Amino acid sequence: QSDFDAAISNLKARVDTMNSDSQMELIRLQSLMDKVNQCVELATNLLAKDGKSKENILGNIR
Repeated sequence: QSDFDAAISNLKARVDTMNSDSQMELIRLQSLMDKVNQCVELATNLLAKDGKSKENILGNIR
């Protein structure tokens, strides 16, 4: 019986560790996704400003 109790306790500890690790990985993934979104937003803004600059240059030439 004590062997089974020890095994059950061992499994519970492993499950708790896995849950904790998975939560930390999820937080890390969310952080990385935020950074990706910031990069996409920056690229979009740069492209939009580039397009406006080109339109202004063309407008000044005409």
